[in-house]
Amino acid sequence: MKDPSTLAVNKGKEDTVGLVTKDAVKLVVPKNDNSPKLNTKVTLKEKKIEAPVEKGTTVGEMEVSLKDGDDLGYLDGKQTETIDVLTASDVEKANWFMLSTQAVGSFFTGIGSYVSNGVQGWFN
Repeated sequence: MKDPSTLAVNKGKEDTVGLVTKDAVKLVVPKNDNSPKLNTKVTLKEKKIEAPVEKGTTVGEMEVSLKDGDDLGYLDGKQTETIDVLTASDVEKANWFMLSTQAVGSFFTGIGSYVSNGVQGWFN
């Protein structure tokens, strides 16, 4: 899975919220390497977050390390930097009308998928 730049929001005025790191990445790289090759791995606490969402809510963490696994002579053997992943903005909870509209849309989408899968089954 590619590192996510957004997180799904349940019952919000927006469907997703952007993600940012809490701090800039600080990692020692070889002096002669103009563009170091880095591994990044984002681990989110959950696949969705419930609205309302406050800007700056911690939703996971990102690990950054050199691809070749070089420890660069760190005294403590540390080869990765871990940074908190936060929400980039506020997302308000949707009002009852918007929630009702989303529920009706989901209902008809589900029926359409059910019918489509049934018809496909006739020809397989």
